[in-house]
Amino acid sequence: MFTGEYTTPGTLITRNKSGITWASLAGNFSLSYVDIKLREWFVCEDAKSCNNNGNCIPGDYSFCNCSDYAYGLKCEHMYQCYSQLGNTTVCGNGTCVYNDVCECKPGYGGDQCNTFYCMGKLGTSNDVCSGNGNCTEIDQCTCKPGYSGDQCETWYCNAKLYNDTSVCSNNGTCNTPDTCVCNQGHDGFDCQNYYCNGTLFSDSSVCSSHGSCIASNTCYCKPGYSGETCGEYQCFGKSFTEKNVCSGSGSCAAPDECKCDPGYFGLECEYWSCNGTLYTNTSVCSGHGNCSALEKCACKEGYYGKYCENHDCYGILYHSASVCYGRGNCVTPNNCVCNMTTNSTSYFGSQCEFYTCNGTLFNSTNVCSSHGNCSAPDMCICDTGYYGASCQDFDCFGKHKDKIDVCTYGKCEAPNVCKCAAWQSSADCSSYQCYNLNKTDPYVCKGRGKCISHNNCECDPGFEGFQCELWKCFNHTRFNVDDCQQFLFSIPFDTGCSAKGRCVSNNTCNCTDNYYGQSCEMYNCFGVPKNDSQVCSGHGVCMQHNFCMCNNTYYDGNNCQFPKCFQKSSTAADVCSGHGNCIYPDKCKCTSGYYGRSCQRTTCSTFTLYD
Repeated sequence: MFTGEYTTPGTLITRNKSGITWASLAGNFSLSYVDIKLREWFVCEDAKSCNNNGNCIPGDYSFCNCSDYAYGLKCEHMYQCYSQLGNTTVCGNGTCVYNDVCECKPGYGGDQCNTFYCMGKLGTSNDVCSGNGNCTEIDQCTCKPGYSGDQCETWYCNAKLYNDTSVCSNNGTCNTPDTCVCNQGHDGFDCQNYYCNGTLFSDSSVCSSHGSCIASNTCYCKPGYSGETCGEYQCFGKSFTEKNVCSGSGSCAAPDECKCDPGYFGLECEYWSCNGTLYTNTSVCSGHGNCSALEKCACKEGYYGKYCENHDCYGILYHSASVCYGRGNCVTPNNCVCNMTTNSTSYFGSQCEFYTCNGTLFNSTNVCSSHGNCSAPDMCICDTGYYGASCQDFDCFGKHKDKIDVCTYGKCEAPNVCKCAAWQSSADCSSYQCYNLNKTDPYVCKGRGKCISHNNCECDPGFEGFQCELWKCFNHTRFNVDDCQQFLFSIPFDTGCSAKGRCVSNNTCNCTDNYYGQSCEMYNCFGVPKNDSQVCSGHGVCMQHNFCMCNNTYYDGNNCQFPKCFQKSSTAADVCSGHGNCIYPDKCKCTSGYYGRSCQRTTCSTFTLYD
């Protein structure tokens, strides 16, 4: 902008900050935004002469160089911006250089220079800070949540930079923070899911369950399988869909695995007979006829059908759902084999029309213990409060009716119905005694145990019996002397003391004369212990004190001290035929003139005498 004045026709003097410009003008002219005044020349002296709105430029032709907000030969006029003089702060971060025109400082913009620039874009622009933040200072963006960078140009999806090659699992575009726009065929928060022919890659049925879905609509098939969905395979070089696969007599169930039609067999179903059974097999024609030709059966009486596979039971086809009342198998004509249940019970009757529940006929009044209905073999549907295989069980106050402490030894007669003894009280018969003494009495169980339930004493160590009135000697019970002292010493000796002494305390025996040992088990025969090898002269067994049982064949005597010769004691008068001495078993020492094993022979002068 500049100002000027017309001095003489054809001459224009212009003034601006750079100095004076002379221009020759001829004729009529017009200048935009130029204030031209025709008057005499004005010479300034100082800034004051320029109304303090400019500087006086000295020289032969001095003039006023006005500030941006002023104009006129003497800078006597000021521009107005938005109804305020130009020398005010109306333009904020700029200068009012013409009416309602602000010239802003670097970094500011807007009508009144009150808006920042960020990286060359005005703060009110839609795309300032990449459209992801606000320009809050010169070249300083405050980013929206999830955005970063000098111009808010950066963001992440699931911790990966938006332009990372692997962002959104490389299956989509990260358009805004943590928001993936997935490619077709992918989904999931990170586009991590993909599908093969409409089935999720991780589903067990993907790729026909014969391969892995490694990318969208891309199956990696297991050996032997092929095709887009791994649904194609071959049996011995032929596609599973070919009519003549498996010799045309079966189906290709898996790679090189033929499932033959009935009557055919072999790896490729290349063999056949009658209904899949070789004609010479005893089971051919269902075991009920003869295979007279290929697939030609001659059936036995009572059987019919192409392979003699059919027969009836009482007018109903064997495989009908209602045959044998639906409770068995019609195995041969008019022969029902009734079903067994899981607990080995079964239906019975010629047509399996009967069954029992735990041995009782299903329609009996006392079936299921009269507390339920028999709906199938051994299957009772019990009435409320009853349970068990035969509805035989019920509880009283949380305990089974047969449990030892149910009703505290009362009787559980029905669910939660106790029949108590006269000495018991409460619904569950919880009070009790031991042999007419309350369980808390100090003398209960003879003071040698605890009353743990009705008439049930738990004895202290060393005592036993119903009331802890007994003790033991070597695992044999003995009465307590407190109760029967007089009787104790009048009864035979105790078994625990080998019946040779009395059990006077736990494992302590008082042995009778001639017996000794912990349990009175020891005694002597003629001064020798019974288990000594020399007892009974080493020729017998010491049975009791001073009583030997000798080896009868060779010895006798109280101590088995006498040998026997030929069944006679050495003390007998006729031992050794009365002509010698028995010195060892069956060993005679004959007197002079006698000889023989038992001295039975003698010699005379001319002849021999014999017994």
